Amino acid sequence: MEAAPGCGSHAHKCMPKWSRSRRGHSGCHGGFSLVEVTLALGILAFCLVTMVALLPVGLNSQKDAMEEARASGVLQMATAAVRSASFSYRDAAGVATFALPEYFSDSAGVPRTFAVGEGAQSFTLFIGDDGSILRTTDTEPPQQILHVRLIPPESEGKPVKVYAAVAWPWQPGDSPTTVAADLASRQGLEDTFIVYVPRN
Repeated sequence: MEAAPGCGSHAHKCMPKWSRSRRGHSGCHGGFSLVEVTLALGILAFCLVTMVALLPVGLNSQKDAMEEARASGVLQMATAAVRSASFSYRDAAGVATFALPEYFSDSAGVPRTFAVGEGAQSFTLFIGDDGSILRTTDTEPPQQILHVRLIPPESEGKPVKVYAAVAWPWQPGDSPTTVAADLASRQGLEDTFIVYVPRN
């Protein structure tokens, strides 16, 4: 068979123009240039550095939120304890004494008490990781401290007044005699006032 006029032995010269055009266009697609790759790596590195720099901030914020949540729970516990004060006994002079719940004490089986008309009492309790009061026999390191100042009723039918403050972090020098003034320099502090009339 004779070749078409104008066509030699190289058949691709006789291909339609649109076919040659598409082949030539597809050959123009290549990889990313060095400039593009360098720019992409620079952006990725910047994002990674930013994320790493913000990581400590996020961790500190999470820790602060946990401390605040624990402190709020402790203050709720203190409020519930004061409102749960129950009549204990009357002495020979007829003065009423009330007892706080046992869980609001650092001595197992020895609840804290207050009598009508007696002077104010202050004490500091240690708070564990779960937000409960640690006993004096516990070896778990405290996380926070709870300072309480309790003013008994002046007479029967009058309210007991309580100031409760939770501070963190616990410090090795803290003791049951730590006073409220020692809490001002702590990283965190939450407090509340409780007023309640105990029932006979």
